[in-house]
Amino acid sequence: MSGIVIIGGGLAGDTAAATLRDIGFAGSVTLVSDEAHRPYDRPPLSKAALLSADAADKVFFRPEEWYRDKGIELVLGDGAASIDRQERRVVLASGRTLSYDKLLIATGTRARRLRLLENLGAPVFYLRTLGESQALRQALQPGASIVLIGAGVIGLEVAASAATLGCAVTVIEVAERVMARSVSPSVSEFIAAYHRAKGVRVICGARISGVAAEAGRAVLTLDGGERLVADALVAGIGAEPVTELAQAAGLRVDDGIVVDRFTRTSDPDIHAAGDVTRFESIAFRRSWRTEHWRHAMDQAAVAARVMAGQDTAYEDKPWVWSDQYDLNIQITGEGIGEAEVIRGNPSEARFIAFQLRKGRLSGAISVNQPRFKRPIEELVVARAEVDPAVLADAAADLKKLAAR
Repeated sequence: MSGIVIIGGGLAGDTAAATLRDIGFAGSVTLVSDEAHRPYDRPPLSKAALLSADAADKVFFRPEEWYRDKGIELVLGDGAASIDRQERRVVLASGRTLSYDKLLIATGTRARRLRLLENLGAPVFYLRTLGESQALRQALQPGASIVLIGAGVIGLEVAASAATLGCAVTVIEVAERVMARSVSPSVSEFIAAYHRAKGVRVICGARISGVAAEAGRAVLTLDGGERLVADALVAGIGAEPVTELAQAAGLRVDDGIVVDRFTRTSDPDIHAAGDVTRFESIAFRRSWRTEHWRHAMDQAAVAARVMAGQDTAYEDKPWVWSDQYDLNIQITGEGIGEAEVIRGNPSEARFIAFQLRKGRLSGAISVNQPRFKRPIEELVVARAEVDPAVLADAAADLKKLAAR
């Protein structure tokens, strides 16, 4: 094997490149990104990078010289335009071509856009790239009126950052509760109340009936007639997989690039990893696509090993986190079950909300309980059947339960 090309400069792409060298792969490794920056971490973009200019400089995974020392070629600011599967080459936007023996697609996701905000004539922000985070930070001045559309993880993290910086923050959400797709109703209620206690106005069940610009500010009109005036709008309404390249190449795509347990696409010489993939989840026993940091890292490491000739199957362990103010929220497995058992006291912002399906653990949401991450994961992956009274008992040893 002479060369591997990686398309995508996020966590998955960077992890794959590093793993190839870690396991002794001696062929050429080329990482292609349409961004001008070397690979960087995205979770800080809605938190630390907004709160501090110094933090924005620390989001990069590795210094530039590390890639040179490892013999990894970075092709930055020149994204992939097409894949020629027959000739095994990638054509870049500049016209340059890269030949490959194995190819990894790690193009991730892009922020969903709201058409009604296009050409508004007032500041509108999305948050996916380092450049977008830096631009938004300039708008988060003390006293500025900030309206966030969407109360998912990104929207609420930005809301927390903006409120911490002294902005007047309003969050509007079309669903009836915050983080409705991620956490149970009781945890939604807790999170919304926490934001309100910090001075953030949270409006759920809100629909936008009109949008306009007045004197450089955005004016949103909600159903019912209320007007919200904002110095800046931030839209956080989810993400969509970047699959156009794969689709044009004739690979199988179904809300994500479809891969097997070994990260292979419908072309055995092309692999995919990270947020862009649809795969058979071992944890959830179904085909799905997920967007979280650990998945991108773990699946990319498997892809690297398989491309280097080591047949290693990917076994996902779904886990995602969110930091909002002084809250560390960790979701393992499903955040919404058929029944729920609370361990701890939400009023103290330290608790675990266990989720059950058919009497077995299907997931858990922990708030400021990071030390229980491993036993929670082991219990959820095992679909453990535990007496609800034991789960609710703060004195019960979760590590012993997991070891059974």
